Amino acid sequence: MDPRDPLDTALWVVSDVMRGVFARRVADLGLTPPQALILRLLVRPTPMKELAATMLFDPSYVTALVDALEDRGLAERLPDAADRRIKLIATTPAGASALQSLQQAISRSLPGIDALTDEERSQLAQLLTKAAGPAGQASDTRQSTGFCG
Repeated sequence: MDPRDPLDTALWVVSDVMRGVFARRVADLGLTPPQALILRLLVRPTPMKELAATMLFDPSYVTALVDALEDRGLAERLPDAADRRIKLIATTPAGASALQSLQQAISRSLPGIDALTDEERSQLAQLLTKAAGPAGQASDTRQSTGFCG
């Protein structure tokens, strides 16, 4: 691809802007990027082992992240009805609210996004989803963890 390609340039610019926006918004909520990712991944109560595998993190690190979320009342450990040895991690109402605040702040933070019409916003969402390939198609966002590294 030609490094002067307008699409390539636009993607780099948006990526840089959104990386900074994400870092600031997460910090505003007193979270780390990996903690925010856990909240984003918890679309259903999830075993800790599954979170670690999805995030590509050591399970002991995920335990520490969940401990911090639990201490703040943003996540909780629940027993697995099928296997008492397994603890499921779930968001609390406060965790869901924090995630919603984060998502709203991020979606409104890209300069110029408010200038788009509803139709343009819908088209942009569809195009970005398509461009993201399989990660963009994941309905529960579990395949998309790259922003947290």
